[in-house]
Amino acid sequence: MSFGGRPLPVEQAPGFALRVAEQFRIATWKSIVGDFPTTPQLALLLAISESGSSHQQELGDRIGVDKATLTSLMVMLDERGLIRRGTDPRDGRRRLVEFTVDLQHLIDGAMLGAARVDEELLRPLSESESDEVAEIWGAVAAGNELEGTALASDSPDSKLQSTPGWRLRRVRQIHSRLWSAFVPALTPPQYAALDVLYYSGPLEVLATARLAGLEVSNGARILHRAARKNLVSRSRVRGDARRIQLELTDEGRRVLLDATAGVRLVQETLMRPIPDAGARRFHELTARVARLDPQ
Repeated sequence: MSFGGRPLPVEQAPGFALRVAEQFRIATWKSIVGDFPTTPQLALLLAISESGSSHQQELGDRIGVDKATLTSLMVMLDERGLIRRGTDPRDGRRRLVEFTVDLQHLIDGAMLGAARVDEELLRPLSESESDEVAEIWGAVAAGNELEGTALASDSPDSKLQSTPGWRLRRVRQIHSRLWSAFVPALTPPQYAALDVLYYSGPLEVLATARLAGLEVSNGARILHRAARKNLVSRSRVRGDARRIQLELTDEGRRVLLDATAGVRLVQETLMRPIPDAGARRFHELTARVARLDPQ
């Protein structure tokens, strides 16, 4: 179906299903693995364990994170007393990283947890569909050249980076980078909230957050800021003054429509590595992983 210059309804956008699926993966990770290690922290621990001692930037390239993210990961591990950082005696400009304690038990436990996370993540799919969606996510990541350094298939960090959860995370990273480049005026959650009100408003806050795939407290904050920017209006529900409903303002409609071309470019660029049939399958399977209600 063509929507011309109108926004793409969120339920039909691959990036929307991707964001909600990644939110579910992160929540599941916290419930099974805990707050430490996170997925990127585990990847870094695996990379260090594989090499014994590595240059800091090489580790960043290996796990596919930028310098700022790598630095924050290193600081956290350093504060926990898990790593030691020093200068390469052969090149004072390079930083070496190594473990200060044996973390193999921690790593093995986290990897078992990661397998349970993937099992829960893909529970709505059959075994063949699980393999299919992992292949599709991997193809999108590889096609957008964010897979990082090629790893030996038997290396510890390769075992993490070949998992469905890691591939989902990497595709979500790609989407975020594309969005920042093409849609600087709105974040994906902001766009989703305005889009929902464009097609379904007026709605109450909880309904808007649910349809936009937002956690309730975060959704309330996003919508409150949108109201302060005059992107949405607030009014009392007739017959019940305790209830507030939201509606898109003319300014909100303008901002939403101005962002639409960039949003379409994000979707097209994200899906470019796979053919049209693959893109449709990406959306169908990712939406099921995200536990989105059929539209």
